[in-house]
This record gives sequence, C-alpha cells and structure tokens, in this order.
Amino acid sequence: MKYISLIVLFLLSSCGQDYNSNSFDRQRYGNTGIDNTTPFGKAFNVIQTNCISCHTGYHNIYSNYTTSQAWVNSGLVKANDFAGSPLIIKLINYGGNMPQGGSQLGQTEINYLNDWITNL
Repeated sequence: MKYISLIVLFLLSSCGQDYNSNSFDRQRYGNTGIDNTTPFGKAFNVIQTNCISCHTGYHNIYSNYTTSQAWVNSGLVKANDFAGSPLIIKLINYGGNMPQGGSQLGQTEINYLNDWITNL
C-alpha cells in the first residue's frame, strides 16, 4: 500500500513546468504558457516575434505582459480600438518604424492583432 502511495505521489508531483512534456502542449502553449490558438495567443506570438525578440534586457517590459489585461493596463493597447492603440501605431507604421530593420507586418499578422484588440 505504501508503494502505491509513493507511485501516486510521484505521478502527481510537478517538475515545475506548466505543460505536459509528453504531449503537444509545448507546441500549443510555447514556453510562455499562453495558448497559441486563442486570439491573444496568436497576437502575442506576433508581438513576441516582432517586439520582444529585439526589446530585450533590463528595459524589456513587454515580456511581462502575458495577459490581455496587462497590455491594456500598460496603455499600449486600447480595448476595442485597434487603430488607436499605441502598440499598433508603432507596429504598422502609422507613426513609427517598427520592427526596426525588418519588414512590415504581413496581413495575417495584422489580422491576428486586429482580432485580439477589437474583441477585448
């Protein structure tokens, strides 16, 4: 009986990860734990690729915004206002030049961001 308890305890214990390494969770959630199949997850992937990948180091606050509410609270995203969100103004070159040194976002990436923000 004590062996069964040990086995159950072992199986229920966590290795400190928030995904199941024996499934496709890493592909679905990535290293951030954000579901890449949701509107926010798709948008976050665009942000991660085009913003977080360059804005690294001590001043990188973007990587801390792992929820829609965190982006809204930061002032970078205005709920239901795609064109008026400062993040979008920078990213799609309404007033800036981001991503710096890279090509403009593709229509699919813009659609992911639009879908996320307009449905907040």
